[in-house]
Amino acid sequence: MNTNRQKPAFDSDLEIPMSTNLALDTLQKEVSSMAKHSIDEGREHLNNLEIEHLIKMTNDVVMKIKQQTKEMDL
Repeated sequence: MNTNRQKPAFDSDLEIPMSTNLALDTLQKEVSSMAKHSIDEGREHLNNLEIEHLIKMTNDVVMKIKQQTKEMDL
């Protein structure tokens, strides 16, 4: 077993890896951008393509968090 793994850098106040904060921030900005675009176009709801994109992004963020959690447990 490799015990020389480098632990991720943490946000000092929240004990959340900074890369997780970055991924969550990116996801939040994408959601906000899509919502604004939808409103600007006079649409009440996101279209299917936008929803699929956000689901994929959310899945990517969740997978990143899961991987970091596993690494922190080592």
